[in-house]
Amino acid sequence: MIRQLGIICLISGTIAAGTCSVNLTNMNPDEQQRKELWQQVQEAQQKSLPKTAIEKLTQIYDGAVADEDYPEAVKALAKRYFLEGSINQPMVPYVIRNL
Repeated sequence: MIRQLGIICLISGTIAAGTCSVNLTNMNPDEQQRKELWQQVQEAQQKSLPKTAIEKLTQIYDGAVADEDYPEAVKALAKRYFLEGSINQPMVPYVIRNL
């Protein structure tokens, strides 16, 4: 998360008053991108666009596996199976078959 702080910044040896962007977390670019993808998944679900959400969840899953963030990968996979099951009825046999 990047926050704007109203502080005095040191720029090239001079002091300038204004705002500085300070990265307050150790989030790498891939984690930030996945966070944005999660927001897009939520928006797609609110708009009743399950196929769009599934595409975003697949990207999240692939990125999480690449970064060895297995809890996030499992979360994305489970949510993807749920959404795929809602498209492909009956849901319970579909989800169980894919586990």
